Amino acid sequence: MTPKNENLMRTDEDRRSGIDRRLAPERSDQVATGPAHFDELEFVEISTDQPVALGEVLVQFGFGLVGRHRWRDKLLYRQGRINIVVRVVQTAPQSDSSRLEGTFVSGIGLKVRDARAIYHNVLTNGSWRMPDRAEVMELHIPSIMGPGACRIFFVESDSKFSIYDVDYKPIDDAQQNPPALVSNQVFGLAIQVRPDQASQWQDFFSKLLDAQEAPANFNPSCSEKILALQSKDKQSTLMLKLTTSHQKDAGEGVKCICLAVSDLHQTMNLLVERGVEFAGAEAVLTDQGRHYIAKTKPYLGSFCFDLIHSPGAH
Repeated sequence: MTPKNENLMRTDEDRRSGIDRRLAPERSDQVATGPAHFDELEFVEISTDQPVALGEVLVQFGFGLVGRHRWRDKLLYRQGRINIVVRVVQTAPQSDSSRLEGTFVSGIGLKVRDARAIYHNVLTNGSWRMPDRAEVMELHIPSIMGPGACRIFFVESDSKFSIYDVDYKPIDDAQQNPPALVSNQVFGLAIQVRPDQASQWQDFFSKLLDAQEAPANFNPSCSEKILALQSKDKQSTLMLKLTTSHQKDAGEGVKCICLAVSDLHQTMNLLVERGVEFAGAEAVLTDQGRHYIAKTKPYLGSFCFDLIHSPGAH
C-alpha cells in the first residue's frame, strides 16, 4: 500500500504541515549522513492465511522448518544462509475490506551496520516509518514502508547474537542449519510498482538505500529497471528488478524471489522430482555474460520463485 501523497518520500512541505509528525524520529547525535549501506539480505517475510500450503511449497524448494516464534504466530524456515519467516494472518471478515489477505511478501530484512543510525537517517531523508509490531520481550527491528504491503527492516550487522535466538524457539529434533539443497543465496527480488510511481521508487532505493543502476547491457525490457544493492566488500549483492503493469488488479509489492543456483539444469531436474512446476525460462544478458532464468508457476496465487544460473553460487 503506497501513501496517498504521490511523492513516496516526505517533502519539506509535508514536514512543515505536520504530516506524519507523530511518527517523526527523535533527535539523535548518531544519525548517519549518507544512505544505508547494505551488508546482506537477512530474511524474507511472507504473510499467509495458508501456512500449511506455504510450508509445503518451501519444503519442496529445500527449506526446513527450524523455529517457531515464542509469542507470535510465525514460523522460521531455513536453507543454507537463506531465512524465510512465515507470518500467519487470519482471513479477514467480509465486512473488513481494508485487511490484506492471501499470501504475499510482507517484509525484507536488510543487514546493515549501525541500524539505529541508518533508520533515523532514512526517516529524516523522507522514508515513511511503519508502526512497531514488537511486544514486550520481543526484539525491536525498525522498519520503513516499501512497495505494496512490504516493509523494509534494518537488522544490525555487528550484533553478537542472532535475532532468531531471541524471538524463536527451535523445533525439536530439527536441524537448525539445514544445508543448501537448492540454493544458498537470494539473487534478487522482482518488485512490481505502479507505472506512474516507477521513477519515484527508483529514487527511493537509490537515494535511501544506495542502490546502483545495473549496467546498460543487463538487457531489461522497457518496463523493467534493474538496481543492485551491494556490500562495501563486494561480497554480497541483491538485485532489485522494478517492473510495472497497467493491469488494475496487478497490485504492488515483491512478486518473485530469485534464487541463485550453480547448475540450473540439475536443480530444475531435482525440483521437478520434488513436485515443482515450471512456467518457462528466459535468457538475460549481464555484464558477466548471458544468464538463464527458470520461472516457476505462481504459488498460492501471488508470488513465485525464479532460479538463475550463477556459477559463483554455492
